Amino acid sequence: MTKIIDKMLNEKLFFSVSEPHLATEKIKEICTRHGRLKEKEDRMLSDGPILKTISKFNITKTIDSSSRIVFFFDIEGIKKDVGNTAELSVDIQVESVLAPKTTTGFFSGVFRDFYMSEIYHKRNMDKIANEEAKKIIQEINDEIGRL
Repeated sequence: MTKIIDKMLNEKLFFSVSEPHLATEKIKEICTRHGRLKEKEDRMLSDGPILKTISKFNITKTIDSSSRIVFFFDIEGIKKDVGNTAELSVDIQVESVLAPKTTTGFFSGVFRDFYMSEIYHKRNMDKIANEEAKKIIQEINDEIGRL
């Protein structure tokens, strides 16, 4: 099986929030509207008055049975004092993944060639991924800006 991964976008967002963990959970809630969430890491660390939130997850948006867009989120929030606001950084990376589910053989090869030449390239995955990323980033900016 051939798998093609195309890295498309790398975006970094910064916010000033009152509670970084609540803002992180809000970002996850927003992201679940756009695909299937798979959590990699979710930690809250405390060292005296310093609170640190670390969250890593990805969102998979299936385009069809052979292609999908994956959004990787790496969020870090630091709150230095109980009464102060926290700094939240959100790193977003976007990949287009092409993984045709075909076996070896003549007809599988013909389908794979047809899919690549007639469907995948005409679909313009760059445009789909960028539009979806813009929607997610806009929703995050709107929602986190109100916290």
